[in-house]
Amino acid sequence: MKAWVTRASVIGACAIAVAVAAYAADHKDSPSVSTDHTTDITDLYAFKDTTNLVFVMDVNGFSGPVSTEDFRFATDALYLFHFNTDSDVSTDEKKFTVQFADKGDAQWIRVRGTGHGTGANDDIVGEINTAADSNSPKTITSGDGAVKIFAGPRDDPFFFSLLGNGTTYKGFTTCTTGSMCFLGVCNRANPNVGCLSGGTAAPYPNTAVDTFAGFNVSSIVIEIPASDFTTNNIGVWASTAR
Repeated sequence: MKAWVTRASVIGACAIAVAVAAYAADHKDSPSVSTDHTTDITDLYAFKDTTNLVFVMDVNGFSGPVSTEDFRFATDALYLFHFNTDSDVSTDEKKFTVQFADKGDAQWIRVRGTGHGTGANDDIVGEINTAADSNSPKTITSGDGAVKIFAGPRDDPFFFSLLGNGTTYKGFTTCTTGSMCFLGVCNRANPNVGCLSGGTAAPYPNTAVDTFAGFNVSSIVIEIPASDFTTNNIGVWASTAR
């Protein structure tokens, strides 16, 4: 999801009590926004893993396995995780700032703001995965071992059936051209039926078809101790900016 505010991309907030998971998702935007895949956020996930919290931001939606090498992270952009613990969303109590750099065929990540990095800028730095080595995940660990980071291509975990629920829903309800539809397919013989109708829509859930199956995203994953936060009620949102 992308909203142009001083060239920033923003995805809606998740509220997470540390015992439960939360997510927000938005995989398609207007043409002027979706052409910038590297900063167009598709998903934000937050969940607890034993005593740690895991935060995931996904970009580069609908990247295919063959072309994934072309879908890297932008080296001229900021990727930010924002955290709120006092219900005053005007101020971040904590913020992780993520940047990327190319080194030959490889990409490297720098994460600031975890409180577990090195130097005056609290840096955690390391080489990340590209499509060429995505089957051998590289995990970057802070010097004290408390924070773990992954960045690179992964199968899109979000499940959604655009065909919907049998006779009650067939994606978007009306269309006149393919450009009005999510994946550019319109039933022109009967446009009032809706986008992607193509016969009988798949019943949900037994025979529902995952529209995102076979597509990848580029994920930024940060795992950090839950004890780093002063409360169990944490608001998290993500943004990108150039």
